[in-house]
Amino acid sequence: MLASELYSPESDPMPAFLYLGGEHGRALLLSALAQPEQTFGGEYLYRTIFNKGAALVVSMIEDHPFVDGNKRMGIATLSLFLLMNDYSILTSDPETVQFALGIARGDIDQHQAASWLRKHTGLFTD
Repeated sequence: MLASELYSPESDPMPAFLYLGGEHGRALLLSALAQPEQTFGGEYLYRTIFNKGAALVVSMIEDHPFVDGNKRMGIATLSLFLLMNDYSILTSDPETVQFALGIARGDIDQHQAASWLRKHTGLFTD
């Protein structure tokens, strides 16, 4: 499980989510959730599912809307977004953890995240 990979057994892997800075954190979350639908001049800024997913997960992790759990919530939100669009992540938990940590460290930018998603997702079939 992703949460167990990111956190030691002594810590709560899914603590109550609190917005960082109250309303400011809430605004950061709403902004991150809106990323896949951003447009300019009537055209989507992110045209593929991979670019939309990358914009979402990078924004969720980098904008840090929560006091704790930003990487976990970023990956969970990405996973749900992909499933809603008939895709799923096809890597192991450790690989997904490294992806989230790379974003948090600044080693993986939005372009690189989209490339990672192209390689590590597939169509979800029932």
